[in-house]
Amino acid sequence: MILTVDGRRVELADGATVLDAVNRLGIALPQLCKDPDRAALGACRTCLVHVDGQRGTPAACHLPARDGMVVDTQHPEVVRVRATVLDLTRSMLTPAPHRNGFGQLGEAVARHGRLEPSWAPLHAYDEDASKSFFVLDRDACILCGRCAIACDEVQQIGAIALLGRGHATKVGVFGDGSMASSVCTSCGQCVATCPTGALRPKEPSGKIASTVSTTCPYCGVGCGIVLRVREGESEGESEGGLPLGQKGGRLALMTDDAPTNRSSLGMLCVKGRFATGFVHAHDRITRPMIKRDGRWHEATWDEALDAAADGLATHRGRFGALASAKATNEDGYLVQKFCRVVMATNDVDHCTRLCHSPSVEAMLASMGSGATSNSYQDYEDAGCLMVVGADASANHPVIAVRFRRAVSRGARLIVVNPKRV
Repeated sequence: MILTVDGRRVELADGATVLDAVNRLGIALPQLCKDPDRAALGACRTCLVHVDGQRGTPAACHLPARDGMVVDTQHPEVVRVRATVLDLTRSMLTPAPHRNGFGQLGEAVARHGRLEPSWAPLHAYDEDASKSFFVLDRDACILCGRCAIACDEVQQIGAIALLGRGHATKVGVFGDGSMASSVCTSCGQCVATCPTGALRPKEPSGKIASTVSTTCPYCGVGCGIVLRVREGESEGESEGGLPLGQKGGRLALMTDDAPTNRSSLGMLCVKGRFATGFVHAHDRITRPMIKRDGRWHEATWDEALDAAADGLATHRGRFGALASAKATNEDGYLVQKFCRVVMATNDVDHCTRLCHSPSVEAMLASMGSGATSNSYQDYEDAGCLMVVGADASANHPVIAVRFRRAVSRGARLIVVNPKRV
């Protein structure tokens, strides 16, 4: 079907919404309760549009697209109503320098020319900083519900929800306790989806200069992560007491997920989301060093590369390499290729072979394969899962999410383990 939005034609498949058309065309339209990777909630009422031949100002996120539909996102009446909704929403919040303009809401308000709120907020809450990596700041919350959906439907944890009714509604955890007292696993899914910064990392706000897509270096699930590189900043500590590192660009505390990664599908655990600080460890060597007379001396890159080349040439043919499990598969491939082609040796090993050899031998004997026999998606589709000797919730949390999804759909889960997991 083909419809027209702001004078531009767009073709969509059956079942699409008007908001899908708006986003396909790249039109700037507020959608505060809509996570880009989730179904629309219809809670914020900011994606209002005008449709020729239809009364009112419907929300684009819940409006089915029809062939021949003519939509206007900038109709004067729509702009007026949307600006009022944004003003009411902005009036729920208490401004402060560390709240960084309220993220997506602040940007939408600025586009509609409402720089100052017309009303005062009804509530003032204490900030919940009980978690190690992020804070819950209810004075910056618009009750969109995205965090609750991320926790309940994406991660299958259900630690965070909307509590109370009416004007007393707020984001919280079971028993209205602190975040640390809940079943929260610090995966950061709620922080990543929050449109206003009510859930935000424990670090000062700053401009992101660039992003780098890679694979999480921790367990072997292969989750996709997007590292955020901040602009240069001086020495100091973050809001949570974490080192800011040296002058120059550094990684932000929180990494972004990669929804298109087939291993993780936009999910991360606490390690993948927040545990990249080791990159900026105070004792990390950041300059080339050469050992002379038993002592390390600073050198230029050319000197260090020449010394490394000479040392490798000396040991050519009498050389062995041990690869790290923290590296990507591509890095492991390059290690073995370098050893075989350049160093003339087949003596290449991997630390995973050492720590997993007992389980590999057992799987070979019982199943004929020392590696997994199914895809991650098979875990979700299975009618019965037997987990033997593994604690996925602790060691492979993103896989544990898939187990929980299967159970929520009626699958049986059998755990065989000498300890309670």
